Amino acid sequence: MGDRARLVVISPPAPDPSALDAFCAAAAHAVDVLVLRCEDWSARRLQETASRLARRSPRPALFVSDRPDLAVATGCEGVQLKESSLRPAEVAVAFPGLRIGVSRHDAAGLVASEGVEFAFLSPIWATASKPGRRGLGIAALRAAAAASPVPVVALGGIDPGRAREALRAGAKGVAVRSWVWDHDPVAAVSALRDALSASEASR
Repeated sequence: MGDRARLVVISPPAPDPSALDAFCAAAAHAVDVLVLRCEDWSARRLQETASRLARRSPRPALFVSDRPDLAVATGCEGVQLKESSLRPAEVAVAFPGLRIGVSRHDAAGLVASEGVEFAFLSPIWATASKPGRRGLGIAALRAAAAASPVPVVALGGIDPGRAREALRAGAKGVAVRSWVWDHDPVAAVSALRDALSASEASR
């Protein structure tokens, strides 16, 4: 991945496994991490799908939401921990070598996340996936990114234009769910990668 801005895609709640497989193949050039957050799936179905995706090459790095044990068992690279999940330090001890991302909702949560690879900060803008919740706003992202001990990845209401704004505010990448899956997913991530690259080139 080098130093380029991270583009993280979160799977839809109940994806079609074949569609995910095709997406991994087609989006490997643009997407750095695919987070498998399949709330409506059984553990067995998630395990079977994660195992199949992990065998694919090329593909983005695969992170499993909230299940470090399943990530390791299936050959995925990492886990994305919620604020209510196990503490990152405990996961690092129990599963050495597993890459760890966390999800946070304020600057204090970021400060307490030292040692992880990156932290989602959300929602930056209002999003349909969190109805009734106001976005933190670009000023809050700027302040949090400046104080954070870990790279901040902006999540919530992201599209290509807002991806550029997020990087200008100090984010080290963006995470996207709705905007990708509400459009043609491969075209959507290509547009997002172009936006991130243009923002980096203008610095």
